[in-house]
Formats: sequence, C-alpha cells, structure tokens
Amino acid sequence: MLKNTARYVARRTGAFLYRWAKQGEKYVIRKENERMIRSSPNCSPDLRINGRVKKFSGFKRAVIEKNVHFGENAHIRAEGGLFIGENTHISRNFVCYTMNHDYEGKRLPVDDNDVYKPVHIGRNVWIGMNVVVAPGTTIEDGVIVGAGCTVAGHVPALSIIGNPKYRLLKKRDPEHYYSLERAGEYAGVSGRPVGED
Repeated sequence: MLKNTARYVARRTGAFLYRWAKQGEKYVIRKENERMIRSSPNCSPDLRINGRVKKFSGFKRAVIEKNVHFGENAHIRAEGGLFIGENTHISRNFVCYTMNHDYEGKRLPVDDNDVYKPVHIGRNVWIGMNVVVAPGTTIEDGVIVGAGCTVAGHVPALSIIGNPKYRLLKKRDPEHYYSLERAGEYAGVSGRPVGED
C-alpha cells in the first residue's frame, strides 16, 4: 500500500513539474518573440508568433502589417527585403529566403557573395505548413498555398496552389525484392545487416 501511494505521489509530482516547466518555457518563448517584434519599426505590434522561431535574420528589413500570424519553427532570411500584408496566416515550419549564394561568382559551386531578391506576400494569404518560399517570389492577395509546397516566381491573386501528386520515377525489380524478402535480409543502421549496429 505504501509503495503504491509513493508511486502515485511521484507520478503526480512529476506531472506537475513537467507542466510547470512547459509553462515556463512558453513564457520565455513569448517574451523572446515580443522583444523581437518591438525591435522592428516596420513590424505591426500585433504580429502573432505562436511558438519558437527557428531563425529570423534580417528582421529589421521585413515589413509585416497587422494581424499576421506565424506558426512555430519559422525559418526566415529577410536580408533581401520581405513584405507580408495584413491578415496573412502562416502555419508552422515556414521557410522563406530573400537571398541566395552567387553561383556565377568567382568559385565553384558558389562563392561568398550574396544575391538579394525581395519576397512579397500579399494581404489575406493563407500558407499551409511546411511551405518553402524562394527568393524573388511574389504571392498576391487572397492566395491559399497548400501544405508542403515550394513556391517560386509569381502567384496571381486569389489562386489556390498545391504541389502536384507524386510522379512515378521507377519501379523496383520484383524478383530481387521478393528474394530478399523471403531470405529475411533487412537493413539496420546505415544499411548494415540488422544486429551489426
């Protein structure tokens, strides 16, 4: 009986401490985000960042209008100029680059010069999770971007875009596949035989 009571108390105490630590972490993240938002004169004070920002370099070169929402884990390089119009909602894991390496420079494959191309995201845009926006992209007003898209170039107003469905590249050799299956030849870490990890 005493053991069961001790386990119960330990579990409840552990759960309480975990929730308390998570609340503390959320508080710290919120304060970091608020500090970043206040640091830019070009950013609306009501910008909402829900969770930790992975990276937001060039933040002072970004113009972000009112009622813009970001999900967690945004990775943004705004050194080349970034505009996001009002009422735009962006889901988690958003990646946006406004710069790239110079592949026509003095070294291969790229040199240390940066090429800047601004990104413009219009008003009332909804961007799903895991979207990548390439340098020089313009997304006009009212666009919906489906999850997992890579967006480059110009997207006209009121468009709804998504990646095309998968494309079959090749099929495996069925004779080889099934002979390995019958023999139980399965890979472990880095393709080595199971058990040789």
